[in-house]
Amino acid sequence: MEVIFIMLGLHALADYPLQGDFLAQFKGKNWIAMVAHCLIWSLCIYCGLWLYGVTKEWHLPFLFFGHMAIDKWKCSRSGNGKELGSDLLIDQLAHFIQIMVCFL
Repeated sequence: MEVIFIMLGLHALADYPLQGDFLAQFKGKNWIAMVAHCLIWSLCIYCGLWLYGVTKEWHLPFLFFGHMAIDKWKCSRSGNGKELGSDLLIDQLAHFIQIMVCFL
């Protein structure tokens, strides 16, 4: 249970405050901003996996490209009125599933 809380904390830290306003605003409009956000998140999660001794060589690309695909999808749906509701829930669940896949 500790692992889940630590990884959720790392996810929350990397997906929100470490993203910052600039990346949050421009990741849907600019590839460099999207890559920067996905790299920050992926490296934070990978470091958590590394601390628990469960890293594999496929984890970092899986986390990075998976996060990019999920966020690209969510950003493409901006303005539909659901970006802070069901779309955000789907986004967060997909990221959590990514993390859990790396533990299996």
